[in-house]
Amino acid sequence: MEKIRNLKQGRIKPTLCINNNNYLYIIKGKDNNSCIHNIEFLNIKNINEEWILFKLKDPGLSWIKCDTSCEITIDKNKILIFGRRDFNNELNKSSFILNVKNQIVFKGKDISISANFIFKLFNIFFKNLFL
Repeated sequence: MEKIRNLKQGRIKPTLCINNNNYLYIIKGKDNNSCIHNIEFLNIKNINEEWILFKLKDPGLSWIKCDTSCEITIDKNKILIFGRRDFNNELNKSSFILNVKNQIVFKGKDISISANFIFKLFNIFFKNLFL
């Protein structure tokens, strides 16, 4: 069995998102009680390759450091990031659109749903589907 290579930057509590059925994105997380501000991705069709560290551009300076978040692929070039919590466990309603092709992040509309709520919905869905 093949193993995936180590990330460029180790992290805890990141979120993952598969985009375009080809790439696995590791977004945010923590390292020694500080928020990680970058994104890494891997071509899942060739897991022997190394992770690529995003050189993220933020023209609106909208990217807020956070802990937990939820990501959903919108289309082959865009990922919606929302439901983020800061280190005080406060819900941040901001959302962001990550354009993976241009490696740019833009501020989206406010969303009042936490990532924990989404994870609970998925948990219920998968339990009912597989049990």
